[in-house]
Amino acid sequence: MSSSISIRTLSSLPSKSSSGTKLFASSADKYNDLIQWFTTSNEQSYITNKVDIRPSTRGGLETGGYGVFANDDLAEGELIFTIPKRSCCVTLDDALEDNECGAAFKQLMEKAGEGSDTVVLAGYLAKEYLLLTEYDRRVSRGEKSDDDNIMRRLSKIKFATYLRTLPWERGVNAQEHVLFWQDEDVDSLLKGSLAYEDAIEIRSTGKSAFVLFCCMNSCV
Repeated sequence: MSSSISIRTLSSLPSKSSSGTKLFASSADKYNDLIQWFTTSNEQSYITNKVDIRPSTRGGLETGGYGVFANDDLAEGELIFTIPKRSCCVTLDDALEDNECGAAFKQLMEKAGEGSDTVVLAGYLAKEYLLLTEYDRRVSRGEKSDDDNIMRRLSKIKFATYLRTLPWERGVNAQEHVLFWQDEDVDSLLKGSLAYEDAIEIRSTGKSAFVLFCCMNSCV
């Protein structure tokens, strides 16, 4: 079943931020590609042309990242976007049915039990991202997507457009993430807040996924 989000604004908003677009131009291209991927991956997908993704100045341009902004008035109840879940969501089935590592993921879940699904998803995304970086490296050397079987496989990474928008390194795509923080920063900045336990769980899951991936290097 597909779902949609409705938004109402009180007044018209400008179509562009007055500064900072050039700073994140390469990231902006990635987000524009993401929108195009959403709308072309399924004929039921829809995104209104009244919104766009651009740099946010909330909290300062370099820390605000990107956000979705209205560029025109939005009526109450007006459909902003609708995208079938299967077209854009990374699911456990994607990991378990993966040709390279699906069998290893299943073995892990059988041994680890409850809670391993999150680690498996993280491991799957990390594996696909490494393949994507290898594809980019080969393309930079002049190789083509149809040169050989390896390049044909690398050129068909299902979630490549989405993966390019994730903060794999600190500062990439103008994003910050608690995974990049030092333990003392998490304690001093978040302890006592509602976000502290979530941050600890996210960091623990990330470490588990890293260990998993290091143990699975033979599956790719």
